[in-house]
Amino acid sequence: MKNKIRVASDEDLKGSNLIVGLSFGKRNNGLPGKSNEYLAEIVSNLYRKYQKPVIIQEEIAEALSGLAPDIPIRLIIKEHREYKKNGKEKKYLDTSEVLIQAKDISRTNGWNIIILVAHQDHLPRSIKMAKNLGFTVNTPLIKNCPYDELSSQKWTRNKWRFKFHEISANTLYLLKDYI
Repeated sequence: MKNKIRVASDEDLKGSNLIVGLSFGKRNNGLPGKSNEYLAEIVSNLYRKYQKPVIIQEEIAEALSGLAPDIPIRLIIKEHREYKKNGKEKKYLDTSEVLIQAKDISRTNGWNIIILVAHQDHLPRSIKMAKNLGFTVNTPLIKNCPYDELSSQKWTRNKWRFKFHEISANTLYLLKDYI
């Protein structure tokens, strides 16, 4: 999957208000997996260089807690806002829901320029969604984030599964006017 993503300059990244990290798959055994470990390393490096608040998905937060426990996280997004506490219904936490929650806290703090961290093949849809929500999006160079063959989400196990998944995800996001 070829991505034509503009990599932000150092000045653009420095001028951002916030780092937002989207996870890529998860493992059934509770471990974040190699994709999220890679993304956590990027978040760690960005935080150390730019000292921006961090909003990340749970799997990246778990990887970051082992890698860089000193990094203060503003918000860890763990579940869909419509999750029912009785455990009988749990809505899938997709890209749109994570970005909507990030936007809610960003609005409260006056943040609208983000550094978006996501798997390089997930970035095109993520960028469109973030821009549709009103964010100005800066992306660092992300090109070698691995797929995790042990991911519980089959579409994040390899490039071809993800490519097929993106066709339906993009169609759904277009229909819902998310992108």
